[in-house]
Amino acid sequence: QVGRFQIGKVFHLIYLIFSVFWLRIRYRIQVLYFPPAGPDRIPLIRDTLFLLSTRWLFRKTVFHFQASGVSELIVKLPAWQRFFVMRAMIRPDAAIQLSALTVADAKFLEAKRTYFIPNAADDFAGKKLPIRTHDQDGLKTRILYVGTVCETKGILVLLDALSRLHRELKSIHLDIVGSFQPSSFKAVVSRKIDSLNLSSNVSVHGQKIGDEKWTMFANADLFCFPSYYGSEGFPCVLVEAMSFSLPVISTKWRGIPSIVADGETGYLVDTRDIDGLASKIARLASDDNLSEEMGKRARARYETEFTRPKHLQQMSKVFLEVANATTSESVSA
Repeated sequence: QVGRFQIGKVFHLIYLIFSVFWLRIRYRIQVLYFPPAGPDRIPLIRDTLFLLSTRWLFRKTVFHFQASGVSELIVKLPAWQRFFVMRAMIRPDAAIQLSALTVADAKFLEAKRTYFIPNAADDFAGKKLPIRTHDQDGLKTRILYVGTVCETKGILVLLDALSRLHRELKSIHLDIVGSFQPSSFKAVVSRKIDSLNLSSNVSVHGQKIGDEKWTMFANADLFCFPSYYGSEGFPCVLVEAMSFSLPVISTKWRGIPSIVADGETGYLVDTRDIDGLASKIARLASDDNLSEEMGKRARARYETEFTRPKHLQQMSKVFLEVANATTSESVSA
């Protein structure tokens, strides 16, 4: 439903605004924490209306850019629209970006302080999950994709790359996990699979949650995520894959290079690079030792940088510093 107008969203926005008024008065809250949307016009209108209605109530404002690229949309707006958007969003007391490699939305909005804090993932790799042996399917390499299934997440590029792996294709299987956006895109993917004669090499599972999702990670050999999604900031599925000791093949896009160390924990290719993607898949599919070693390094990187306790420690630091800062403090941290 991202980017689509629905009357229910209008009523929900009104409810949120009144809820904020009540909570501000009831608990005397001083800091507004808000995650701006990415470069989509309707979510930006929603954010503008919300912030114009509520931000003035609070002493401090913290923006957390979970999505990336809102500044790229703002500069394209007509002058009168840009006036209201900037009035709503300019100069937050602090801004949290997921990576220094994402779009510099905080700088564009003149944030008084900027923090770079990666997202984290809970460690489900140690759970006792059912493991399916590849011997049962006659497979050597099982590739996993998890995420919203849409064109700009690179799923069609991934299918094209698979079709070029003639020698390896008999022992490779791709599992696609996630909901389709829009729902009609499922038919596009199905036609693509049929046209490339990949029906025996690809399984479309739909959305999985809980242990069903983690079992998909536990059964995989490598994770592939060739995204060029407009508001991609810091896809947590990559961190989840690394927690399961999976080498990751992804793209040199937005904040992804701050997660995947190219040549160490996996490989990064250019967006829409079908041949490059096929080459990296073939390399890992044909070298079990390399795949295992990259997976181990991915797990080590997860344990060092992307655990939940480390994330919460960094977030606590932000709120304590913002709450204790005087109005004149405007240095980036």
